[in-house]
Amino acid sequence: MVTLTNITGRRRKYLVGNPFTKHPNSVGETYFQHMKKAMGYGLRIQIIVLIIFIHSTFPFLFEHNAADEIEKINKELQYRKKTKKA
Repeated sequence: MVTLTNITGRRRKYLVGNPFTKHPNSVGETYFQHMKKAMGYGLRIQIIVLIIFIHSTFPFLFEHNAADEIEKINKELQYRKKTKKA
């Protein structure tokens, strides 16, 4: 944030940089690369939710699928977190 004084002498804070690219750039991605990754995780999680609803009604279906998929996503995110810090 940068504080600037305008013509009337009022001090205002302005965002410096593009808020749409700040976070994606901080993790080493472009805006569209980050969008694609985030939407992919969102879609996978929605599918897992559907599997969980089906499993709640029919406990003999998808006995381990949801937990396994959540674990996979977690491992992917933890790996991305480690590689971005290095």
